Amino acid sequence: MSSSVIANRFEELKVELEAVIASEHLLNVVGTPQMYVDNHLFEKWCTKVRALLRQLAGAGAPQYVESFEKQSKARMVGTTNSMLLRDLSAVFLAAKEDCDGGWLTPLNALVRAEVFDDELEQAEELRSKGYSVPAAVIGRVVLETALKSLCARHTLSTGKLAKMNDDLKRANAYDAVVHKRVTFLSAVGNSAAHGLSDFTPDDVEGMLNDIRRFLEDHKP
Repeated sequence: MSSSVIANRFEELKVELEAVIASEHLLNVVGTPQMYVDNHLFEKWCTKVRALLRQLAGAGAPQYVESFEKQSKARMVGTTNSMLLRDLSAVFLAAKEDCDGGWLTPLNALVRAEVFDDELEQAEELRSKGYSVPAAVIGRVVLETALKSLCARHTLSTGKLAKMNDDLKRANAYDAVVHKRVTFLSAVGNSAAHGLSDFTPDDVEGMLNDIRRFLEDHKP
């Protein structure tokens, strides 16, 4: 699920929340009149919100779904669905506010993933048309950007690609095998950038495939 889809989903569920709130009405239960919302609308909204928050949990931000479930399970005797809605909507609106403000780590990661996909697709298109050199150069840029993101995650300073690769291995961000592969991928990109011909179109194809796998495995 892309960042734009998540943001749009938050907006849709906010509109649905307003409809649930608007359904509030006075209901006499066991001789005690209290305010309730339409239970069908309430349960439908809760189901959809859980699904959205679980998307964020799967992307590395479990706190929202955990808070939502905690509030759901804390329902006490005598609590109406209208009261519960106030607590659950507070969690939902907090997540939406963080989304709107760009504070959600998983959304930032998704945005980066979209950019990486676009760049790699451009490189793959160039390679497929016989332009291996610019494809390799773009691939190296994507790789370097990914390493910078990983360094930031591991509170490491950024710099030249080789140094970041060494630092990330020392920080156990990945093992020696990955470190060696990153060194090779960087070498192909460097050769392309300097007009050297010590690589083949097959090397570039393998390079782009390996970079895509690297991004999937390490999610910078």
